[in-house]
Amino acid sequence: TRNNNWGDAGTFLRIAVTDYLGDAAGFSAAIAKWKSLVDLIAADGHIPEETRRGTSGLNYTQEALDYKIAAAIIAERRGVDLWSYGRFKLAVDYVTPYVLNPSAWPWATGASSSIHPLWELAYQHWQNPAYKPIIQKRRPYGADGHSAVRWTTLTSGIPF
Repeated sequence: TRNNNWGDAGTFLRIAVTDYLGDAAGFSAAIAKWKSLVDLIAADGHIPEETRRGTSGLNYTQEALDYKIAAAIIAERRGVDLWSYGRFKLAVDYVTPYVLNPSAWPWATGASSSIHPLWELAYQHWQNPAYKPIIQKRRPYGADGHSAVRWTTLTSGIPF
């Protein structure tokens, strides 16, 4: 499997399917894979497999985090805390200042950014006030984009 956002998408799917099927061994293996992907996050919080993608690295980083967060939600519902694992939150916090200011992205000149649906979910869990301006800029999150994470304002939005 890949160690980039495709790997995160596949791992999210494995977690969702094995949970649905009640496959405890498969679920545990998928959780272990999720952790191995989080273990690849650098000490400062960037995701090397995504930041190397040039001007699209900021979007690829958010895409990877979309799936990591979606997996953490399913795991939490089954009593597994992934939210506090390794450098997971550090990765979300690392990308936060660049989402609304992509010109400051240190990995490529001319980086572009669209706001991904992960922010409602991250805010619901961690309540980091730095996420609020991102959410307010983009709300409501609906069915747009190509992420498997959709409708996050409806399902998880907290009124400000």
